[in-house]
Amino acid sequence: ILSHLVQLAIHKLPLDYFDRYLDSITAVSQDDLLQAARRHLKLDTMKVVVVGEPDRLKDVPQITKELIGR
Repeated sequence: ILSHLVQLAIHKLPLDYFDRYLDSITAVSQDDLLQAARRHLKLDTMKVVVVGEPDRLKDVPQITKELIGR
């Protein structure tokens, strides 16, 4: 409890922040995330690293192009 109170104080959050947290997260849509990524990620300077089993990753380049529009 104390750590939550400290977080509220440090970040100047309202007292009901943790009560509303889950609703705030679930209210974010996939389109909201995509728009935020397109607005804030610098695609020309970033690298994408994908780790996993090669046979399960064969579609990653196409999916990445679809998501970022390049």
